[in-house]
Amino acid sequence: MLAGGGRVLAVGTREELSALAPRAEVLDHRDLHLTPGLCDAHTHLVMYGASLSQLDVQGVRSVDEVRARLRERAAQTPAGEWIVGGGFLLSELGLSGYPTAADLDAVSPDHPVLLHSRDHHMIWVNSRALAAAGIHDQTPDPEGGHIVHPLGCLQENAQALVSERVPAPAKASGWRTPAPGRRTSPRGGMSAPIPWPSRTPPRRSPCKPWRRGASCRCGSGPACRTNASARPARWA
Repeated sequence: MLAGGGRVLAVGTREELSALAPRAEVLDHRDLHLTPGLCDAHTHLVMYGASLSQLDVQGVRSVDEVRARLRERAAQTPAGEWIVGGGFLLSELGLSGYPTAADLDAVSPDHPVLLHSRDHHMIWVNSRALAAAGIHDQTPDPEGGHIVHPLGCLQENAQALVSERVPAPAKASGWRTPAPGRRTSPRGGMSAPIPWPSRTPPRRSPCKPWRRGASCRCGSGPACRTNASARPARWA
């Protein structure tokens, strides 16, 4: 393969490529797989970068395994600070229903906890997180969301009831720039990710409910759905 300027220029035998570029440097990668860089057309690079410092529960197969990982993180986290993480799949926890806040309380009595499901359509929280959000048994479902009973899981738009109580990522000690994600992506062959257009850390827009023709008041610019005609932000 003949490459130059970050692009594949030609493929063929060594003799054929040498004839095309006789002065090209020859690198022997016979023991490696060589592929063009991949372009991910939909990635949340900032979210991924932040997740690298959060509690990872991906691949867990039981509530006990989640508790073990949470207990370890809680022991390393100052009392009162939020513990945020995720990656679990409901279908992998071995339950017949939904996990509850009580499942997490025993190992996180001093920390509000928020765990995202792998698809980010549900969160699993403990009682301290529910209390911080003012959620109780009589709290009504928000539009487009559902509060699961017994309390502990919130689906779709109901997630914001708790997630908005987590300190703003830009101010929280655990927030990181997208750099960790940028450094990690090439290791998996990802050379040109296209991030979600947002200059600011994820947060709920005070412009909700979004109205046709409304103007953005939250400072999110193109990331705000009220500003549908705005030019997409360039990744910096």
